Amino acid sequence: MDGADGEREPAGVAPTGSPPEVIAARRRAINRRSRQGRRSEGDIQMEPSGARVLLVEDDDDNRELMAEVLAAAGYDVVAAATGSDGLRTLSERSVDVVVTDVGMPGMGGLEMARAAKKIAPAVPVVVVTGWAEREDIASARGRDVDAVLIKPVDPDALAAAVGEAIRSRGA
Repeated sequence: MDGADGEREPAGVAPTGSPPEVIAARRRAINRRSRQGRRSEGDIQMEPSGARVLLVEDDDDNRELMAEVLAAAGYDVVAAATGSDGLRTLSERSVDVVVTDVGMPGMGGLEMARAAKKIAPAVPVVVVTGWAEREDIASARGRDVDAVLIKPVDPDALAAAVGEAIRSRGA
């Protein structure tokens, strides 16, 4: 998808949608872990916290999948499809962490992160991107962005990054 600067995410690096069979396989794995009562992967412990996550992702399939991952890890997920909808939600509701895609039409994720920090400076922002090498992402890290996840996002890495962001906020 186009970012705020009009660039497109590189093909094959940050797909805006995944083939249905990939999405189905990821959902089966998430559901299998949930049915088994498993909340860990390797050394990562994912404990239900009830913390509220604002998830901003323009791609319906990715948004739904990431929401399922976070819900399975015990988070209360509030989802938005655009940066402006996410900011509206952030101004109306208390959240513990924001997770946003970088490459979205209209307001991109970095612009959304900057605005989110003005609304709620203490709320950590995690961005999801296929553009790990972009200078603007590197310069935003530590100022507007607390963590960066690279697409395709591993479900356990997503849950772990959110947990770490929440723990760092409480520190």
